[in-house]
Amino acid sequence: MTPSPDPGKLQHHAALRRCGRRRNCIVDYRASLSFIRLLANLRWLAVVGQVLTVLIVTGPLQLALAEVPLWAGIGALAAFNVYATWRARQSEELSDAVVFAHMLVDIGSLTWMIAWSGGVENPFSSLFLLPIALSILALPGPWVWATAVASILGYGVSALLGRSYACPPPVRRRTSHRCSRGPDRTCSLAGRPVYPR
Repeated sequence: MTPSPDPGKLQHHAALRRCGRRRNCIVDYRASLSFIRLLANLRWLAVVGQVLTVLIVTGPLQLALAEVPLWAGIGALAAFNVYATWRARQSEELSDAVVFAHMLVDIGSLTWMIAWSGGVENPFSSLFLLPIALSILALPGPWVWATAVASILGYGVSALLGRSYACPPPVRRRTSHRCSRGPDRTCSLAGRPVYPR
């Protein structure tokens, strides 16, 4: 009885045929798969962190955030990551464009979440630097520049369309919240000013 061929070896030989004489092609192919898996794992951590943050900020801290868009953004990111996790386990060839597309999803999700939670006044807005740092590890120069441009655009959009949130109730003044009254009323959390709607 003839043994069935190993699917992994068949994919390896197929990748070799596609690569031709490019010596680094197989290394890049495996690195792309590994990087997609890394992104998927980091994305699950981001989903859990976003859920906890929204629960704490809208619960104990009592900040008047627009919860529906935030939960919608978290749900969309989780749904995409289900697909990304499945795709990473299929051991298919992944091009640099596919890796960049996954990065764009992360940047778009971050832009959405930041825009609906205070804009660039949100301390998490510094996370726009993370996709750039990650792209340096897995993508060639042109794609790194494209990721940097996308991150800058995401930061700019979140700054322009950022939705601020209202101050918490007066009882919260006993904590780190500080509010001032009057037409120019602002709210500060841990020393960062936030302008209410």
